[in-house]
Amino acid sequence: DGFLSVSETLIDEGGADVNSDEADNEQPPLVWAAAAGEVDCVRLLLRRKANVHQTDADGKSALYYANLHGNEDCVAALSDTWSNGGAPMRLADDAEKRASAVA
Repeated sequence: DGFLSVSETLIDEGGADVNSDEADNEQPPLVWAAAAGEVDCVRLLLRRKANVHQTDADGKSALYYANLHGNEDCVAALSDTWSNGGAPMRLADDAEKRASAVA
């Protein structure tokens, strides 16, 4: 995905702040990605320590917008991190958790 690749480059090589709220709409990257349904970007931001509790200018979180727009994969990724005290879970832990829930 081109968007994910550009995001990785901006974060890893350009030093982009994953918790910035300096955009014109004062929407942090995690909030934007969740609202847009960009689950790979949500996961990238969480791995890079984006604050899952951060809100936009209206006080709404990424989890709120993911749920509002029906972005179930984003809701799952954000909920896992939220319930883990805001610390991102490793993807392997997440996969194991889901596998055990199905079994």
